[in-house]
Amino acid sequence: MDNKVPLSKEMCTGCTACANICPVNAIKMQRDSEGFLYPEIDKSICISCELCVNNCNFCKEKIKQDSNENKNCYLAKHKRKDVRMNSRSGGIFVACSDWILEQNGTVYGCVLNDDMEAIHIRATNKQDRDKMCKSKYVQSNLVKVFSQVKDDLNSEKLVLFSGTTCQIDGLFSYLKYNKVNLEKLYTIDLVCHGCASPKIFESYVKWIEKKYKTNIEKFDFRDKEVCGWDGHIESYIVNGKKKTSTIYREIFYTNLCLRPACYKCKYSTIDRNTDLTIADAWGVKQTVLEFYDNLGTSMFLVQSNKGMQLLEIIKKSCEIIEVPLEKMMQPNLKNPSKPKGNRETFWEDFYNGGIETVIRKYGKMKLSKNIKEKAKYKIRKIMLGKKIYLP
Repeated sequence: MDNKVPLSKEMCTGCTACANICPVNAIKMQRDSEGFLYPEIDKSICISCELCVNNCNFCKEKIKQDSNENKNCYLAKHKRKDVRMNSRSGGIFVACSDWILEQNGTVYGCVLNDDMEAIHIRATNKQDRDKMCKSKYVQSNLVKVFSQVKDDLNSEKLVLFSGTTCQIDGLFSYLKYNKVNLEKLYTIDLVCHGCASPKIFESYVKWIEKKYKTNIEKFDFRDKEVCGWDGHIESYIVNGKKKTSTIYREIFYTNLCLRPACYKCKYSTIDRNTDLTIADAWGVKQTVLEFYDNLGTSMFLVQSNKGMQLLEIIKKSCEIIEVPLEKMMQPNLKNPSKPKGNRETFWEDFYNGGIETVIRKYGKMKLSKNIKEKAKYKIRKIMLGKKIYLP
């Protein structure tokens, strides 16, 4: 596109930085057929300043790789059980954001709104902040959020921004272009598996609502109350009753509905430009068994001096231990996710047969896996006596 964004879909994360930076508002974020947002340029008003591509961090060279893995790695779990049960992992995001809110600061993160859309919002209280907890396995919409962050920082408020690494890198690009003082900005990024298509999730929600002839009241991508922290069963409430499923999980883990740029993600490394990098502490049972209770444990990496400051904040409300990073290494800290099958065929199936075809071909758990999972939860329930396990 003559040195304008997007150079290609594989080179666009949908961070919205280019649209926010354009001096003549020639760029709008528009959804493609897969539901992902991409910049669309109005050529009639574009002045060819090339600020869009020059400020696109994803188009630039790869960030520095830390080859020796000598980075501080910690495991943490919040001391309050209710906080952990309302969090995806161990609750360290709550610990950090509590401190920000207590200083009359603002917190930004992803929520699932009443229309079942994943969007980033601004929170100034714990009630809105709590909506940001738990995983959302779908790409969130950042439209209009960066300008709110800018205004907060220019008002000298403390700001905590949480999101994927590419979203935060896009935010940095926008703020630096606008010469905003970043001293009071704290950032927490996720060890991201990949951003799933909003179109697929939207279609799945509509399929459920058609099935039950009513709207979904609440959706949980990974419900701890059903199978504990280290299980993965989604739940939703219809007609006041909780229903469980693994359909969306199975579709998501094919990696066939991820954003094209996710397969070439340059942020799949341990060295990032954020303050804290957080993830589920997979492997805690093998590494520190006494720290495991299946209510949720966070693993996090300290990436900066501000990250060290947040570490001290976390210590006030969480149990923390330091562990060797090599024992807690996550796959997406090394490499981007790869499609498990033919991505073109997946989308042809969706376009031709709708979500019903996708569910039938990609959302059904194999019988052997289904039997294995049910047996696993039965054994756990007998051995541990936990009500959170399904038989």
